[in-house]
Amino acid sequence: MLKTSLKSLDQSEKIYSLLPTIRGFIDSLSSFEVKQVKINENIRANFLEYDTATRDERVWEAHKVDFDLHYMYDGEEMIDLADPNHMKKEDYHEEDDYYLLHGVEEEIVILKAGELLLLTPNEPHRTGIRTTKKKVRKIVFKIRVL
Repeated sequence: MLKTSLKSLDQSEKIYSLLPTIRGFIDSLSSFEVKQVKINENIRANFLEYDTATRDERVWEAHKVDFDLHYMYDGEEMIDLADPNHMKKEDYHEEDDYYLLHGVEEEIVILKAGELLLLTPNEPHRTGIRTTKKKVRKIVFKIRVL
């Protein structure tokens, strides 16, 4: 699923040329260990393991440069999405390419083991919301397309 604005479509199309690299990386996994891996100049993989929580315990974030491709390795979580124009933004942290936001969810996605979710730059998302399972292991691919 890719939901994007017409304005972001050109940048989103560039992602598709990088997907075979990400697919090959996922297919080559033999184990899961919390770490960060630089796949190439455009793609980093953050291996995460955490307990999901209530909405009130999670924060909204977005990125100005990087796309996020969330791959659920094991577990399940709810991810809230919202229109950036309906959110209150905090200061941008350029070094880590993120800013926090405040607002309410407008869409909800349930991400289950084996599924992926592609988030475009400036797309507010709140991850790690509990469904039925508490612990998740996932890989967030940070994809830079300039």
